Amino acid sequence: MCVNISAFPCFPISHNRMPTESPAVQTMEPPHSWEIHVMKQQFILRSQLHHIPEKFIDLDIRPDGLSLSTTRFTRKYHLEIPFPKTITIGSVKDVETLLDRRGILTVRVPLRRISRRLVKEREAEIQSRKTAEGQTEAVKTRTKDIFFGAVGKSAEPTAEPSAAQEASKTQKQTKKRVHEKTAPLTDTEMVSISQDCSTKAAKKVAEREKKLQELQQHQTKMVHSRQERQKRKSESMLKAFNKVLQEKKANLQRILGQSKEASTKKVQFSE
Repeated sequence: MCVNISAFPCFPISHNRMPTESPAVQTMEPPHSWEIHVMKQQFILRSQLHHIPEKFIDLDIRPDGLSLSTTRFTRKYHLEIPFPKTITIGSVKDVETLLDRRGILTVRVPLRRISRRLVKEREAEIQSRKTAEGQTEAVKTRTKDIFFGAVGKSAEPTAEPSAAQEASKTQKQTKKRVHEKTAPLTDTEMVSISQDCSTKAAKKVAEREKKLQELQQHQTKMVHSRQERQKRKSESMLKAFNKVLQEKKANLQRILGQSKEASTKKVQFSE
């Protein structure tokens, strides 16, 4: 039976016409994959049909196989898949088709019978997968035991820690015990803690004093530089004023001299 995929469930029944016979055309096989789902008892086909409307996709399902054709569209695909002999398909009316937005057509054909050999192979595959996962976990556990020492087993002996390592370890243990409410502290631990706190406080005070001194020195330099700039500016202004004053005095003296000469000449002329 060859019908349009819109005749199957998941699509509105709007195009049920049979494909018209046409002369031989060149077709190609679309990208596809198929599988037999033993648990759901379905033969599942997935084919990639980009930008092909569903009304141009023809699906033919037979007892021995299925064929997919789009020869009525510009992209001409043709696919023939024979069913394995280990399965028997069910009713064609229960076939489900779905064409998603990505252009992937999914066809689910119900199966009426699956051979026991196929079921056993599937069960063996699942069991082997579980066994492989268990072996992987065991390998991970053994690797962890090798590197970090197995639980309940004695790890390999390590080198003796140095004095600095012992001191840092003791300090860490002391800090840890400080944060524990139920752990009482000894006098030695209290003394060491107070010494550490006083040392840290002294360091912080010294750093703050140093920063304050640097800031004061910077401010002093800024003040001195500002005063020097103002002094140089006032000196330059005073020099300019004196220069202008001297020029004005010279001009005034020249004018007075010229006026005296003119008055003497006038007196001589009158005589």
